[in-house]
Amino acid sequence: MALDPKDFPVEERSLPNGLQIRLLQDRSLPVATLYSFFRVGSRNERPGITGISHLFEHMMFNGSKKYGPKEFDRRLESAGGSSNAYTSNDLTAYYEDFASDALPLVLDLEADRMASLTIDDTSLARERDVVKEERRFRTDNDIDGMMDEALGALAFLAHPYRWPVIGWMTDIEGISRQDCERYFRTYYAPNNCTLVLVGDFDSGQALELIEKLYSAIPSGDALPPVATGEPRQKGERRALIRYPAQAPAVLAGFRAPDGRDPDSLVLDLGIVAVEFFDQLLSFLLFKKFCASPGPAVHIRFPLNDVGLIHLVAINSHRFGLKWVLTRIWQQWFSR
Repeated sequence: MALDPKDFPVEERSLPNGLQIRLLQDRSLPVATLYSFFRVGSRNERPGITGISHLFEHMMFNGSKKYGPKEFDRRLESAGGSSNAYTSNDLTAYYEDFASDALPLVLDLEADRMASLTIDDTSLARERDVVKEERRFRTDNDIDGMMDEALGALAFLAHPYRWPVIGWMTDIEGISRQDCERYFRTYYAPNNCTLVLVGDFDSGQALELIEKLYSAIPSGDALPPVATGEPRQKGERRALIRYPAQAPAVLAGFRAPDGRDPDSLVLDLGIVAVEFFDQLLSFLLFKKFCASPGPAVHIRFPLNDVGLIHLVAINSHRFGLKWVLTRIWQQWFSR
């Protein structure tokens, strides 16, 4: 679906080394946001190094040739900015929010770590411990994390989506510095990155600065292919997790269009109204059957290669899980 440039005037540029650039000016406030999207996520991993994409997200804040360990955030915050990052099945993103006059600093910080990130055994050991604790907190001792991990292993038999983004604990413990160095050279090259800059800036000056800072970074080799094949599902698959909890819950996954299918745009509309959509589903599924509030229902959205819609119902004690599942199936499939 093409966007009208009059309503969404994005400037698209690229550098000879393959770096993709997207610029959208908005002079309403003296602020800007920069995103660096790398086309790498857990789908690009393999057994033995699952979780390296997320681990590497942490490694990216441990210094580079020009800026020492933790200097990235110190410099940015001293200029009034903030940063964060996230890793998904399909991509890894780094972003900064800052006053527009800090743009030269922000671009220099990002370009320097793309060109010369410091990867050593000390920083790897430190970030490995952080990630292991994150896994214990968000997966090993969390009902949502346990269910999400079990659903991935159930829904996908061959595709890399079957392992969790954070990785298996034994793999996290075994990732080496050499693994990280190979990963960085392969996936953190400019030809695998898209810069998106939005806010108060002059496009000509921003492009000139990006070219100055990024042009000397060499392109990487072609990316390794991803094994995206997945056998057709021939029936329902279920798993039961027993763990102490205050409320039972159910997580269901349904096949859906992949991220490249035009029909996925229809599902993407739900992201914009996700809060309303959650409330509406809860009402449709449960409030029509009783006067008091029922389970909370949430929706998650498709993946890039093999679409999967997640439906989560957090149950109250007065409803059995069999009752919840019956209402969900009736509401979704009775039409």
